[in-house]
Amino acid sequence: MTLKNKRLAPKITELFDILETNIEGGEYERAEITLARLSMYFHLFDDEHIDYYHYARDTVDSFFDEAEEPDDEFWDIVQNFTEDEWPE
Repeated sequence: MTLKNKRLAPKITELFDILETNIEGGEYERAEITLARLSMYFHLFDDEHIDYYHYARDTVDSFFDEAEEPDDEFWDIVQNFTEDEWPE
Protein backbone atom coordinates (compact mmCIF):
# COMPACT_ATOMS: atom_id res chain seq x y z
CA MET A 1 0.00 0.00 0.00
CA THR A 2 1.43 3.31 -1.04
CA LEU A 3 -0.13 6.56 0.05
CA LYS A 4 0.18 9.78 -1.93
CA ASN A 5 1.30 11.86 1.04
CA LYS A 6 4.39 10.56 2.83
CA ARG A 7 3.95 12.92 5.80
CA LEU A 8 0.43 11.67 6.57
CA ALA A 9 1.09 8.02 5.68
CA PRO A 10 1.86 6.92 9.29
CA LYS A 11 -1.33 8.52 10.62
CA ILE A 12 -3.49 7.00 7.86
CA THR A 13 -1.85 3.59 8.29
CA GLU A 14 -2.51 3.75 12.03
CA LEU A 15 -6.18 4.57 11.41
CA PHE A 16 -6.52 1.66 8.98
CA ASP A 17 -4.95 -0.64 11.58
CA ILE A 18 -7.46 0.59 14.16
CA LEU A 19 -10.31 0.13 11.67
CA GLU A 20 -9.24 -3.44 10.92
CA THR A 21 -9.06 -4.23 14.64
CA ASN A 22 -12.52 -2.69 15.21
CA ILE A 23 -14.14 -4.72 12.45
CA GLU A 24 -12.45 -7.97 13.44
CA GLY A 25 -13.55 -7.39 17.04
CA GLY A 26 -17.14 -6.56 16.08
CA GLU A 27 -16.82 -3.02 17.49
CA TYR A 28 -18.90 -1.40 14.77
CA GLU A 29 -19.58 1.81 16.68
CA ARG A 30 -15.84 2.44 16.97
CA ALA A 31 -15.34 1.42 13.34
CA GLU A 32 -17.90 4.08 12.36
CA ILE A 33 -15.88 6.73 14.19
CA THR A 34 -12.65 5.53 12.59
CA LEU A 35 -14.25 5.63 9.14
CA ALA A 36 -15.31 9.20 9.80
CA ARG A 37 -11.75 10.11 10.75
CA LEU A 38 -10.39 8.38 7.64
CA SER A 39 -12.88 10.06 5.32
CA MET A 40 -11.00 13.35 5.42
CA TYR A 41 -7.95 11.59 3.95
CA PHE A 42 -9.90 9.71 1.26
CA HIS A 43 -8.38 11.74 -1.58
CA LEU A 44 -4.93 10.43 -0.57
CA PHE A 45 -5.82 6.71 -0.67
CA ASP A 46 -4.45 4.35 -3.28
CA ASP A 47 -6.70 1.70 -4.86
CA GLU A 48 -6.07 -0.86 -2.14
CA HIS A 49 -6.98 1.61 0.63
CA ILE A 50 -10.08 2.70 -1.28
CA ASP A 51 -11.22 -0.92 -1.64
CA TYR A 52 -10.74 -1.63 2.06
CA TYR A 53 -12.44 1.63 3.03
CA HIS A 54 -15.51 0.70 0.93
CA TYR A 55 -15.51 -2.84 2.33
CA ALA A 56 -15.42 -1.48 5.89
CA ARG A 57 -18.13 1.10 5.13
CA ASP A 58 -20.41 -1.60 3.67
CA THR A 59 -19.77 -3.88 6.65
CA VAL A 60 -20.55 -1.17 9.20
CA ASP A 61 -23.60 0.08 7.28
CA SER A 62 -25.04 -3.42 6.97
CA PHE A 63 -24.58 -3.94 10.72
CA PHE A 64 -26.49 -0.75 11.56
CA ASP A 65 -29.16 -1.43 8.92
CA GLU A 66 -29.91 -4.80 10.51
CA ALA A 67 -29.79 -3.39 14.03
CA GLU A 68 -32.23 -0.57 13.31
CA GLU A 69 -34.89 -2.47 11.41
CA PRO A 70 -38.33 -1.19 12.44
CA ASP A 71 -40.51 -3.59 14.38
CA ASP A 72 -44.02 -4.79 13.45
CA GLU A 73 -45.69 -2.17 15.66
CA PHE A 74 -44.08 0.60 13.61
CA TRP A 75 -45.43 -0.86 10.36
CA ASP A 76 -48.93 -1.29 11.87
CA ILE A 77 -48.97 2.41 12.76
CA VAL A 78 -47.74 3.40 9.29
CA GLN A 79 -50.33 1.26 7.53
CA ASN A 80 -53.16 2.76 9.62
CA PHE A 81 -52.37 6.34 8.60
CA THR A 82 -54.30 7.81 5.73
CA GLU A 83 -52.60 10.29 3.44
CA ASP A 84 -54.28 13.22 5.22
CA GLU A 85 -53.03 12.14 8.64
CA TRP A 86 -49.31 12.24 7.92
CA PRO A 87 -47.52 14.86 10.01
CA GLU A 88 -45.94 17.75 8.16
